[in-house]
Amino acid sequence: MLDRVIATLTDVFGLIQTHATLSRELSALLPTFFTALLNLSNQPALMKPVLIALHMLIPDHPNVFRPNLSRTSAMVLSLLDGQYPPDIRQLAAHVYVDLHHSAQKGTHAEHWKAGLLGAIAEIHYVLDDIFGIIEEGNYLATESKTTDAPRVSNLKGLGLNGAQGTYAASLVSGLERIYAMVTLVQSYLRYVSPVAVLMKAFQRKLLSTSQLVISRD
Repeated sequence: MLDRVIATLTDVFGLIQTHATLSRELSALLPTFFTALLNLSNQPALMKPVLIALHMLIPDHPNVFRPNLSRTSAMVLSLLDGQYPPDIRQLAAHVYVDLHHSAQKGTHAEHWKAGLLGAIAEIHYVLDDIFGIIEEGNYLATESKTTDAPRVSNLKGLGLNGAQGTYAASLVSGLERIYAMVTLVQSYLRYVSPVAVLMKAFQRKLLSTSQLVISRD
């Protein structure tokens, strides 16, 4: 029943963009709806409709959603990095990418870039954890460990916990995390809005290269 209520209310709040007469009344209720969605996100049966609602509404109402940014970031990362079905992980990845809309004004591009590079860094971290305990070609398969190795330089991750336990357990959990982070990277690269971000980065690179060539001449 609640899943249908969430879907119906999501459709109703979607009318804000197309029905000016309803905009004021519905906009006043939207913060409460966002809070309710996050409160319901810990119920397995409601995860999917909650994520769909967030994915549909955040891009259209980024300022209203901004106070929930940190809480939602932690929630969707826990879904991405947890034992959940692929469709839940995919939706969680979409919502995580959506969060750059709610970043402070003027920082949307930086937020998007940090998220993408953070996901890539987490993949590096997992590979470091897996191969860091190989000594002279021998796998330490029976010894427990907690990863204290230095992280990849100049790459900042997403704040996920390092691998713990035996090598076998770390390998399994590490592969799961790689799958989750690849899903997240795919969501970033398939997103429409970052095209402008990438174009600006390319233009800056091209400009700096041109200036270097001119200075050498």
